[in-house]
Amino acid sequence: MSRKICVSLLLLAVVAFGGTTSAVVGANDNVPAATLLLPYFEVDLNDPTGVTTLFSVNNASASSALAHVTVWTDMSVPILDFDVYLTGYDVQSFNLRDILVDGILPQTGFAISNNGDFSAPNIAFPGCNNTSVVGGGPVYGALPATVVGIIQDALTGAPLRAGQAAGLCAGVPYGDGIARGYITVDSVSACSTEFPSSPGYFVDGGVGTANNDNVLWGDYFYVDVANAFAQGEALVHLEADAITLSAFIPSCDITDFNPSTYYCRYVPGTPGADNREALPSMWASRYLQGGAFSGGTDLLVWRTSNDVESTFSCGAFPPFFLTQNQIVIFDEEENPITPNELPSGPFGAPEEFPFPWETQRVAVGEDFSVADPFGWTYLNLNIDDQYHQAWVVSIMSANGLYSVGYDAIHLNNLNVGVGESPPDAINEGSDNTCIGPNGDADPCVLMMVM
Repeated sequence: MSRKICVSLLLLAVVAFGGTTSAVVGANDNVPAATLLLPYFEVDLNDPTGVTTLFSVNNASASSALAHVTVWTDMSVPILDFDVYLTGYDVQSFNLRDILVDGILPQTGFAISNNGDFSAPNIAFPGCNNTSVVGGGPVYGALPATVVGIIQDALTGAPLRAGQAAGLCAGVPYGDGIARGYITVDSVSACSTEFPSSPGYFVDGGVGTANNDNVLWGDYFYVDVANAFAQGEALVHLEADAITLSAFIPSCDITDFNPSTYYCRYVPGTPGADNREALPSMWASRYLQGGAFSGGTDLLVWRTSNDVESTFSCGAFPPFFLTQNQIVIFDEEENPITPNELPSGPFGAPEEFPFPWETQRVAVGEDFSVADPFGWTYLNLNIDDQYHQAWVVSIMSANGLYSVGYDAIHLNNLNVGVGESPPDAINEGSDNTCIGPNGDADPCVLMMVM
């Protein structure tokens, strides 16, 4: 199979290209899934030895699979998408610098991807060019320089230089030449130029462009050659289930713990039609700001605003700003920094809001305050009476020596199946309860529900 390049300067002059394994649905575990999330990426567009992000997409099935990759800005505006053909037990790896700097998309297809001895015969997916290609490729041509420029504008927060949205912005303008955003990968049944927000992309039961085949898995790495750092983790794996996670949700406006799904905001007419697991909203993470870890701790935080974002006037930046219900910093002797002292809180004290965008890197001790070099953070990333999905990754570094990255600990679960009731601790509490002195719960933040 070969596939042609399809360039669509849509809303923001964006670019678009056109046997199931499962575990416990709703457990947010690393098992083959229908959607993968790379919660944050960075690529230094100017320095080939600067930071870049690598990731892989793998097929856990003997049968062929089709994966639809979407690149989003840090303000959750989709800017680029393309399809990846995976033969049985296939793996496709990516260096985002190849795509965002050189404009090179993966070369995969029905006729050119290797089919191993354990793989079933290749499938010709609808919407794709399934004929052979002379010489075996290429499937995608190189992206035109003007298109690469538009993508770079969007991912660096610069005004878009061309298309219908010329002069508008799609990301946060840090001004350092580093492209930032996040990536989703969906199992699909046909090649398309659609984003997950496109009508018909999700249809309850997995019968739209996206299907419910839990066959994808993958990992990712941040590589910074100049500083001798590298970190890696599994991608976030989101299973699909048309029974447990069907379109039964009253609203995507998550109040009073209406259950949610990951893509709920993109199917407002039939909330839950994406059938994907929701992500947690409350997290805990250690931090180290000294000793061997002289490079400190960064938190990579993905969040959802529950709104569908679009390009915006650069002069009116930002179009939204995400707050949170509570941050508490504990030292290693269990002493909390209360809202009346340092970081934040809903009790009338001045607050810090270190995670305002849909994805970001935040330096502990710089972007939000800590009083002790060692401890842990309690993060309630809900907003008022709304439950907001999130994912948190901790990165701890020793300058020029080594670094480690791993997922933080989630403290609740927003997945509730058909006919099930929310956990008792939420039913018995008010809309929000915060942790307080002597373990008391103040009416402001969720209890910790495992």
